[in-house]
Amino acid sequence: MSLLQLAVALIVGIITGVLGNAFYQWIRNMLASFTDRLDLKGVWGERVSGYGERLNSIGSIRYDLRRQMWVFDGTNFHNDGRPYCHWRTISSHVDRVAGRYYYIFLNTHEDSGHRGYTGFGFIELEKHGRTWSPVRGSFAAGNPGEAFRSHSVIRINSVPNGIAERLEVFKFLEEKS
Repeated sequence: MSLLQLAVALIVGIITGVLGNAFYQWIRNMLASFTDRLDLKGVWGERVSGYGERLNSIGSIRYDLRRQMWVFDGTNFHNDGRPYCHWRTISSHVDRVAGRYYYIFLNTHEDSGHRGYTGFGFIELEKHGRTWSPVRGSFAAGNPGEAFRSHSVIRINSVPNGIAERLEVFKFLEEKS
């Protein structure tokens, strides 16, 4: 096989690959237009129902391509805005029939620097037209003396920087809950 034939084969292969990918993306987009959409991605504030300490959490939900799942990672705060613990999703599942996003998380306490426990939670999804969005949630964690806790799920613009901004977000969450 000559150098010219190799070059032609390479060019034809590249063109075929690009056209095949474009066709695949077109078909994928066409099929996606017939399915329900998930409006999970973003920064979410949570306000635990009731009274007590550590009523507010802030986390972000995103789709992690590497792990092929929706992850909900964030921080729970003392009421004065200091971080209490950080959680990281290790497993999740979206159940569109039940209208829930389930997640299992590893927790690290701020003052200990190591994983404290594994917990689980779910977020209720509400369907508006063909879009599923978070509305409420609950979680169970291994903190001493705590049980299953219910909370609001409210979209916020971004993760607040510093205690003063956190306290403003906490006020907003309290008003909206």
